[in-house]
Amino acid sequence: MRDTQTTVEKLQYISDMTSQLLRLSDELNLSTLSYLLRMARLEAETAELTGQPTLEDRQSPARKSN
Repeated sequence: MRDTQTTVEKLQYISDMTSQLLRLSDELNLSTLSYLLRMARLEAETAELTGQPTLEDRQSPARKSN
């Protein structure tokens, strides 16, 4: 099965999962981990907003390989 997600979709997934981990970390009062997760989420969101399509994103589905 081929991976058909674009870079933006992957970054959105990373941002969403990081947000969930951040919520759990905040609940457990793990401030250092929470800080690191906030930075990771910010990086993913910034890359998502400013990212240019990669060669992988521009290839047709038939030409993509694993």
